[in-house]
Amino acid sequence: RQEQLTEWMKEFVESINMKIFMGPYVKYCNMEGNRGITAVAIIETSHIAMHIWDEPKPALMQFDVYSCGEFNVEDICEKGLDYLRGDGVEKNFEKAKLYFEEASNGGSSRALFYLGDMYFWGYIENNEKKAVTFYKCSAKEGYSDAQHALGFAYQYGRGVKTSLSKALKLYRLAAEQGHAEAQNRLGNAYRDGEGVTKDTDEAFKWYRHSAENGDSHGQVNFGACYCK
Repeated sequence: RQEQLTEWMKEFVESINMKIFMGPYVKYCNMEGNRGITAVAIIETSHIAMHIWDEPKPALMQFDVYSCGEFNVEDICEKGLDYLRGDGVEKNFEKAKLYFEEASNGGSSRALFYLGDMYFWGYIENNEKKAVTFYKCSAKEGYSDAQHALGFAYQYGRGVKTSLSKALKLYRLAAEQGHAEAQNRLGNAYRDGEGVTKDTDEAFKWYRHSAENGDSHGQVNFGACYCK
């Protein structure tokens, strides 16, 4: 595990376009109440420190980047996506999680969404309640993928108590930003009169938007409107 963390620290510093002056140094701390692995690296603009506690369940992590230089948190998020998808590197969900956590600490709402996805779909741990916590944080920042995902959770009671009204509100927020899947789900609601007054014109409108934005379900539903 120490070797893995050493390599990850090197990759991380490279991903933010910095250079290592000393380290990374990785050691295991065996002090009661603080048992876990610690890593530190001196970089050209300051330093990076990390500690992962073993005793809490689940384990807790603190990761701090101190730098007087600028770096783009979305570049860090992209690195996480590379490991999540196996794009140019071997898939590694733990590394993906570390990158997403650091990007989210830097203010990336997209990284918060992907952390939610990792818990919702069980990439690292199947925990829908924890997933919803991340989705809520991301959705609050206006990220449409998170708004759609949180709407889905409310519609089907996944990690939260079922609430169709909350689901539709979130779908609408995402749909108004051009989210194709949310537009299709909003079309379904108007088609079926589910949580809203049945309105075929509104259904047609949202299906058309969804189809134009490339959602295959929206395209099928939009086509079906012409078969009646």
